Order: sequence, then structure tokens, then C-alpha cells
Amino acid sequence: MIPSKRHEFKVIVEGVSPESPAYAMGAVHAGSIVTHINDQKVADSWVGVQKQLSVPHPITSCLVLDTEYQGVTNKFVMVARILQTK
Repeated sequence: MIPSKRHEFKVIVEGVSPESPAYAMGAVHAGSIVTHINDQKVADSWVGVQKQLSVPHPITSCLVLDTEYQGVTNKFVMVARILQTK
């Protein structure tokens, strides 16, 4: 089978700190593909992803990431202070 969509833009987790809650929970792994940010499909460019990460989730005021790793989907919520620049 030929892999489909292999040339499309993707956000892939390169590493997870062993001291992080994501690592302790096993929610995010190196190699995970980020599929959604704040319940919205990941943008198709790095600039778009940066915009998505600059605005907290409208309900939780956190950042919510959905990831896929080896066929398993995870949702990870992290409390983050988003600094507004003027």
C-alpha cells in the first residue's frame, strides 16, 4: 500500500521531557502527530500553527492538543500562560 498524504504538512513531536506531565501520563510521545489544537484541525502551515498556539481554548483557557501515536489518539490539556505582545 502506498502511504497517502505523506507529503502534507504535519506537526510531529520531536521529544518529550521526562520531567513533564505529558511524559508521566504517556499522553504525548516522541513521534506523535498533533492532529488538533484547541479542538480545531491543525493548520496547514507553521505560521498557522503558531497562531493556533497563541490563543487558548475558548472554554478551558488552556491549550488542548490531540495527538495520534501508533494508531492511538490522545488528548492532552496543559495550563499555559500566553503572553500578549503589544
